[in-house]
Amino acid sequence: MEAESIEEMADILEVIDAILDYKKFDKQELQKVKEKKADERGKFKDKIILEES
Repeated sequence: MEAESIEEMADILEVIDAILDYKKFDKQELQKVKEKKADERGKFKDKIILEES
């Protein structure tokens, strides 16, 4: 089961990489924005979900 999940995650990453390339977004800049938002709003892995934005 774990191998199946990691295969699916690899597929998701491939889709994200394709979108980044298509939109001409820089992966490092995306990471910076992700970290800034996590600092300001919390992280999904901490199970913090905003109900209103």
